[in-house]
Parts: sequence; C-alpha cells; structure tokens
Amino acid sequence: MTRLLPLIISEIKVASSLDKIKSILSALPKNDREELFDHLLSTLDPDDDVRADWLCVAEQRIAEIRSGQAEGIPADEALQNLLELEK
Repeated sequence: MTRLLPLIISEIKVASSLDKIKSILSALPKNDREELFDHLLSTLDPDDDVRADWLCVAEQRIAEIRSGQAEGIPADEALQNLLELEK
C-alpha cells in the first residue's frame, strides 16, 4: 500500500465527494483494501469495535448455515429459547 500512497493522495485531493473517494479506494487491490479497512476500523469507538466483532460472528454463522456446516432454527423457536433462559 505504501507504494500506492502518493497516487491515492493525489487522487483524493482531486476527489470532490465521498462517492469519488469510495470509487478510488474500491479500485485498490484486495489486500490493500483489507489493510485500509483494518485501519479505518481501528479509528472507530470501542462500541463500534464490538459491533464489528458481532458482525463478523454473524457473517461467519451465515456462511456456516449456507454451507451446511450448521443448521438454523426458526426465529420463534430461538425467541422462545431466550425467554426460557430468563426464567
């Protein structure tokens, strides 16, 4: 990413809107976008980190269900299970 930084900076200086910045950064190679994502995520409040962690867990669970590694249960059954835990 370091080698691309001067180019990115010059493009961002020209960018007049957030959409243009998004477009420029979306064109980066995947590993550079991941590095940028990690950096931006680290600048958020701790509460945002917790949300991001839960989002990762949710995405992993969705992938497990779609791949057949795990089996989902109906929402009403899940809610009933939660209510029973409170008793």
